[in-house]
Amino acid sequence: MAELKFAESHNLAILLVEPPVAHTEFKSMIHGLKECCLASALALNPTIYQRLIREFWKSTTVKKEDDFVFIEALVKGCKIIVTEQIIRDVLNIDDQSSFPTKIELDQAQELLSKMGYEGEFPSTLKKLLPPYWRFLAHVFVSCISRRRSGAYALSLRNTGAIAALAAGFDFNFSKFILDELIVNIKGKTRDKFLMYPRFIEVFINEQFPVMVKEGETLDMKSLGPNT
Repeated sequence: MAELKFAESHNLAILLVEPPVAHTEFKSMIHGLKECCLASALALNPTIYQRLIREFWKSTTVKKEDDFVFIEALVKGCKIIVTEQIIRDVLNIDDQSSFPTKIELDQAQELLSKMGYEGEFPSTLKKLLPPYWRFLAHVFVSCISRRRSGAYALSLRNTGAIAALAAGFDFNFSKFILDELIVNIKGKTRDKFLMYPRFIEVFINEQFPVMVKEGETLDMKSLGPNT
């Protein structure tokens, strides 16, 4: 794998605190994010050691046993395994393997319409959502998706996941994250970058809590109340 670089604004943590007084209309959104199935994954903020994340991505492979797909990598000689269930358990995501990983286009279109989306679906642009729902889309892209937070266009997968989160539909976010990781391993995009540093660090910490960690850390900003 070619040398990858960290994106400056990707896989950020969010500070789920009260919004500024001037923006109290977002109070219910912050409350909803605190109570949603992704609350833990959104706010996890471990110390990230660059060497460990780079070693993970340089050695990572996608493996399949029967119909079971998982990721395997070596970090300081230790085998790190990432499966859908590991993602679910370690990130404390309250979903199930039986939940869908996408919603139907007509459902997505209906939900976007209820959100007040002003564009023509199936293309979805964050800037054409009203501010309340644009905030949710920005949080999802910045914290959960593999896309860079500066991306204005939402993929169909991201649109469906955001709509499911907004509506409280059953959705397999754990499988969504695993699929996003696999896309980066197998993908042929010219602009690859080191995804999910927060999550990878937590997987390593969980599987090898006594691993010696040293070297340069990654100074990541968090999404604060003024986002």
